[in-house]
Amino acid sequence: MTELPAPPTREFTLDNGLKVIVREDRRKSEVGLMLSYFTGPDLECPEDFGISRILLDALLYEYDTDFLEEIGATYYSAGGDNFHLNQLLTPSNHLEFALNTLSTTMSAKLSDEMLRHTLDINILDSKEKSSFVSAVSYSPEFEALIDMGSLYYRAPEALTANLERLSLEQIRHWYQSWYAPNNAVLVVVGDIQLNEVKLLIENCFGANIRRDIPFRPFVHAPPAPGYRQMTQHLDSKYPLMLIAFNTPGLITTAGAESHRALQVLGSLLEGTIPTRLATFGKNRSKLTSTTSGYSRFSNRFIIAFYFEGDPSEAEADLLKLLEEVKREPFSAEEIEPAITKQCTEIQQRLDTLEGQSGQITALILSGQPWQLIDLKVAQLQSVTPDDVHRTANACLTRECASVAYVLPLAEKETEATKASE
Repeated sequence: MTELPAPPTREFTLDNGLKVIVREDRRKSEVGLMLSYFTGPDLECPEDFGISRILLDALLYEYDTDFLEEIGATYYSAGGDNFHLNQLLTPSNHLEFALNTLSTTMSAKLSDEMLRHTLDINILDSKEKSSFVSAVSYSPEFEALIDMGSLYYRAPEALTANLERLSLEQIRHWYQSWYAPNNAVLVVVGDIQLNEVKLLIENCFGANIRRDIPFRPFVHAPPAPGYRQMTQHLDSKYPLMLIAFNTPGLITTAGAESHRALQVLGSLLEGTIPTRLATFGKNRSKLTSTTSGYSRFSNRFIIAFYFEGDPSEAEADLLKLLEEVKREPFSAEEIEPAITKQCTEIQQRLDTLEGQSGQITALILSGQPWQLIDLKVAQLQSVTPDDVHRTANACLTRECASVAYVLPLAEKETEATKASE
């Protein structure tokens, strides 16, 4: 793998506190922008449950979607546990319009009619109980099992009840408290002149007023909640095994080294578990192993695979295999393809304007220096077999595991029919 040269990048802060990173990439006449706020469900008190999601939807009404489509721009909005981001990809000759569009999220009018409409939609959504589950989509009950003991967990019933109690004044107060320039970061990447874009950003965002941001202390979740297991009948075509290991976040570790090792370990398991499980003489196919991205608070390392036969035997087989992984380290030759795979995926993301703006934003939101964007490949290449072995032993423990046996609904219906007969 060859590290690409770092594009010219500049950082500055406006007088109102808005942090800005601009990065020059002139390969296309396009610009990728991402505006992110440090706000989300993790900052909600019980009486605020659901407000972050309402504002995530409500602020989309501030976009002139017709004109965005007319000029060929694309936009995207997403919310996480402690962030709300807005992304735009636009032709570079419409940069000023794109900046003005993003700046409206700091000065939105939020009419009663629009807020009430958004609130009603969220109440209806919160009452829907989906039975669909996959390797990356879990049931509310399994989410509750994984987050056992965490003060950040929001039970669906509590969310619905609070949404029904919310007033429009509460929603506006949350918006005014958190959607301020000194609680945001703007990343601009693309066909720009570094000196010229600063003036443009000041013109579009400078009028927004700095505000006092509320203080919310970080609360540590239990480091090892203990082994947890459940069985569910859901909308899955085949029996599905889900094993989620709670792993430390960046605040609770000395650095990001263990997270890089988990990335490599995930790729290793994807390539080796199906083959090694086959030695047990049973069908353990279509395995997916994933890790969540860097998080300030907590992470999850997920292993998911379809199985046949007794679920407790399938779980025992996998845990036996993981014990082998923890007992005997992978060799340098074995981890090299996994590292190459991770490096390739990162370089592919960084080859796009959206990928660069997203990676810079992700680093800042997780409390890391944005300059690490140009070191990500080198850092992954520095992962050693000892790093992977040490991380596997620290993270893949029974005390950190939540296990779900997800069985098809058809099996439950068959059992009910037999019982009635």
